[in-house]
Amino acid sequence: MLAESPQECYLCAGTGFELVDGSCRDKPDLPILRCSNCRLVFLENFDHITEGFYEGSNMNPEECYKSLHRWRESTYRDDKRRYESLKDSLSGKDVMDFGSGNAGFLNLAKQRAKSVVGVELDRGTHKIYENDKKILERKNSRI
Repeated sequence: MLAESPQECYLCAGTGFELVDGSCRDKPDLPILRCSNCRLVFLENFDHITEGFYEGSNMNPEECYKSLHRWRESTYRDDKRRYESLKDSLSGKDVMDFGSGNAGFLNLAKQRAKSVVGVELDRGTHKIYENDKKILERKNSRI
């Protein structure tokens, strides 16, 4: 277990964790952990996140909110990297992506997963989702 890792998993209360290869796009030095029990993948800590951090973050340039297609093109490389690093563990699983952005990763994950769902708090993305109800086209997928 790492020195700063949580005492127990947020999902199953398991106490064993393993490091996951890869990096967080916004904080590359922040370790990524996986619960040894339920396999939940999460960041080692959330110290950089304050109340309301995501809702009004406007993490993406304004032009991202104008065209879903162009936004997805701009994030495809990172979405593909995430998918490739996790694809073997996705088969037949229900996948929930917190901070799903434009759902590019989820669109790749739905190829293997039983179902996918995204949670995105950034208010800027909500306009896109309202305008494009078919972001995810698989019956068991939603964002």
